Amino acid sequence: MEPTRTPILRSLQPPERLNTTDSAKCLRTPRTVSCWSDLQSIRALLALVAIAVAVTTLNFSWYGGSDAITNPVLLGTYELVTDLATDGRLVALIIDEGDRSTLRVRSLLDGQEITLATTDGELHQVALAPDLVVWQERPCPNCPGRVVAYRISTGKQVILANSADEQLPRAWGHWVAWNSRNGNDRLFVANVATPTMDVSVTYLAPPGHRLSDLQFSAGRLVWRETSEDGHWVIRMQHVAGSDSPRTLLQGTGEPPVLHITEGRLLIIDDALRVAALDQSTGGLTIGTSPSSRELVTSDDRYTFWVGPSPSEVGIDAVIGFDLITASRFVALPNASEIVRLASGGGWLLWLQRTAEDRVTLWGAPISDLLPTARRAAPEAEDPRWRYFPETGHYLANGFRAFWERFGGIESFGYPISEEFEEFDPTSGQFRTVQYFERARFSWQPGSPAAIDGVVLDRIGVELAEVTDLLSSRAFRPVSGTLDGMTGGNCRYFEETAHRICDAFLDFWLRHGFSTSVTEPSEVSALRRFGLPISEPFMTPDGTIVQYFERARFEYRASSDSAAVFAFGRIGAELLARRGWTP
Repeated sequence: MEPTRTPILRSLQPPERLNTTDSAKCLRTPRTVSCWSDLQSIRALLALVAIAVAVTTLNFSWYGGSDAITNPVLLGTYELVTDLATDGRLVALIIDEGDRSTLRVRSLLDGQEITLATTDGELHQVALAPDLVVWQERPCPNCPGRVVAYRISTGKQVILANSADEQLPRAWGHWVAWNSRNGNDRLFVANVATPTMDVSVTYLAPPGHRLSDLQFSAGRLVWRETSEDGHWVIRMQHVAGSDSPRTLLQGTGEPPVLHITEGRLLIIDDALRVAALDQSTGGLTIGTSPSSRELVTSDDRYTFWVGPSPSEVGIDAVIGFDLITASRFVALPNASEIVRLASGGGWLLWLQRTAEDRVTLWGAPISDLLPTARRAAPEAEDPRWRYFPETGHYLANGFRAFWERFGGIESFGYPISEEFEEFDPTSGQFRTVQYFERARFSWQPGSPAAIDGVVLDRIGVELAEVTDLLSSRAFRPVSGTLDGMTGGNCRYFEETAHRICDAFLDFWLRHGFSTSVTEPSEVSALRRFGLPISEPFMTPDGTIVQYFERARFEYRASSDSAAVFAFGRIGAELLARRGWTP
């Protein structure tokens, strides 16, 4: 079977304006266990439950996500755009109008657009920071460059530097950095928060060395330094520090292109790699190199680039990568005629060529491009997939077959994401996954644990780890003795040093995955839920829960004294912790 990448992602339909509808519903916040009930009382209660239960009931419901459906915003049509930047509030564009160059700034909040600068010469390299727009300006084609800053709050414009050929202005926070080319190259920084906008030299290059590819993020300056013999060095320095620059990379020949983000370096050479700043010689390969540096962009968390679509041969897509969770996803399924990307402040912008000398500017909140964003309902049905209006997500191919075979909504809940790829550090490979309210499917046809190519991931363990439960009382190993457990209806597992008892044991045995009529119920239960990793404990709201490798059982008392069991929404809780849900 082919990987189950959903084939039905359609191109986003462009409206003339942002169209959003909201629902008051939202995902439940993950539970945190802040108090403990006496274990003996829990045991007694479980014993009574085991006696009283005549029929075990599964509760399931979709607690909802945001019903917001946001189409990309059509921001305008322009002549040739030579540079583009955004901070999530403003968009800055440098437009080549043939006989002149113009800098325009547009608000993403109200759509207002103003012209900040226009010249018969050249404008280059615009950058945005809070309350600041910075750019390079050449009054005439052969004039030396100067660095100009515009203070948004005051409407005042100031020339920061014009004594030499000033290049590569970059902004971060209340700092501006640039390269001054006058004899020896040197890096200047200006603290624009001071009344006099104090300027100082932060690095002086040796004679014959040229500085280029300046990047500025999280208080760090990163640049490339090239000597006359072709040797290049990538250096990094803190903007306000007195320490000497640190060498990150060096070599000869064609140097890589760099982007710096929060604590990470994006390296673009024969591939697209992400590396920690202190491990820049290695790194994780996340994709193929785009055809030009204008087709890759990074903000503090996400990197986007134009590359081959994982689901359609011969089609380019805009691919996204989450630096925090090492997840890769299709942000825009069709990147035809996209010529430039920019990101910042939670927004992605892209320029799409509509004619030889015209481009259209589009934008969307990054949250609307994530795999958890609701998808529009299909225009027609297809036997390969199924759409769930309750969550706005699709289920297709192998994942759909597995979901339907082994319990559907009752067992797994609704899908709460589209398919995407997560990096698995154990195998060193990306794997296709999809999240459900109570599970995560991964496509691993070569795994001995797979059924029809699908593996149920151990998200019970993952959730217990990220919520700091593994060291708590209920998760500590217990002995194999019954230790006074009422009725003695328990099963002990040496692999995890935990037990399943009474009503929880009965529930565990009843709801496993059976692949044959002769299969023992314990084998089926292990396949579905895995081993117990905790003892039962009581949460602050009175629910009694027990964690397993792939599930969490929840018992709540009911008015008629019947046992009401439910599978915990651990898939939704784990997904919420990555910051992808409203």
